[in-house]
Amino acid sequence: QDGYRVLYDIMENIHPRLDPDAEISVPASTDCADIHDYYRQFDSYLTHEKYQGRAYKPREQIKMFIKGLDSSYAPGISQARRLMESWKATDPQVPEQLELAKLPKTILKYMEEDGTAPVIRTIRDQPNGGRKGFHRRPEDHRTNDNNETVSKDVRKYVDVCCPLCQMYGHPKYDCDKMAIYLALKQNEKKLDDKLKSKIQSNFAANEDKRRLKKVTKLRGTVRQLYTAGQYEAGDQLWNDFFIT
Repeated sequence: QDGYRVLYDIMENIHPRLDPDAEISVPASTDCADIHDYYRQFDSYLTHEKYQGRAYKPREQIKMFIKGLDSSYAPGISQARRLMESWKATDPQVPEQLELAKLPKTILKYMEEDGTAPVIRTIRDQPNGGRKGFHRRPEDHRTNDNNETVSKDVRKYVDVCCPLCQMYGHPKYDCDKMAIYLALKQNEKKLDDKLKSKIQSNFAANEDKRRLKKVTKLRGTVRQLYTAGQYEAGDQLWNDFFIT
């Protein structure tokens, strides 16, 4: 009986319905291991608010979720805000990519497209056994698909929309995309046909290699799901990847 009491006490801290009088504050991604952990805590917060008679509309939920993400998710935040802007306030239908349950995956997808690594934090213990909370892993660098070292240092996120690239996160004088465009435009005339062909073939070969790596990893995951009898989840994962 004592064991059940302990288990119930633990569950009270996880599921709001078991302790509707508990005070639960809006979570922040900096206090979570990763974006999926943040989503679980945010979902628990919404459930608690619902039991307290405070229900939020889908648009409000998405805005709150994005607001709780820290600057390390800047590329994903920027793209999500652009989706929000294209979503008419009078439209009750939530765009598929902005559905709250799918939002973590959407954010990570945009970060990957931008070349930014997912944020993963670890827990540091205090000498007396207490917890300091979550901290980013200590690695200063990561590697890309070519095993080249890439720095993790990024500019601090600023909640403004750049008028040059139309993306949130930086003012116009910090627009890296425009800087790249200007550099390419300036040096375009220096390219001869042979160099152009070489650049294009190298790019195509790298894209094929990158796609093969992703597809191989996906096949392994789907195979594991099938082996576990989770056929619907496997089919869904496969179809989402090859969606057109």
